[in-house]
Amino acid sequence: DYASSPDRLISVPQLPYVDQFLSIGLNERVRALLRRLVDVQRRSHHRAKVTGNRRPLKLFLCGFQEILKHMKNCRMLVMAPDLEMLEPVQDRVQRTLDAARSQTPPVPVVFALSRTELGHAVKKNRMMWRKGPG
Repeated sequence: DYASSPDRLISVPQLPYVDQFLSIGLNERVRALLRRLVDVQRRSHHRAKVTGNRRPLKLFLCGFQEILKHMKNCRMLVMAPDLEMLEPVQDRVQRTLDAARSQTPPVPVVFALSRTELGHAVKKNRMMWRKGPG
């Protein structure tokens, strides 16, 4: 049945920065990846506290400034396809996408989940704009 298929496409208002199809299967895979990264990063932080290591693993980043600052180490950028298209947000989205595409090799950009779902996936209590596993 196509209605329950994980490859069923999701219908969202077409925003200018979204350049891929959205599907339930993609959302599930991204959600699983982000949850795994959260678990590994939490264990790393706990291990760093126990052993006295000052540099725990930083596997994902949240926030435009943080992403732009560490873009050279970024392996993938996960961005919500439902961002508000206000002028300041548009500028930041475009700067972030341009920075990702200008890397050698270019950082792949995946549009998945909503802002709220991204926040839940990484166990944050606020709506998220994008994640970039580093």
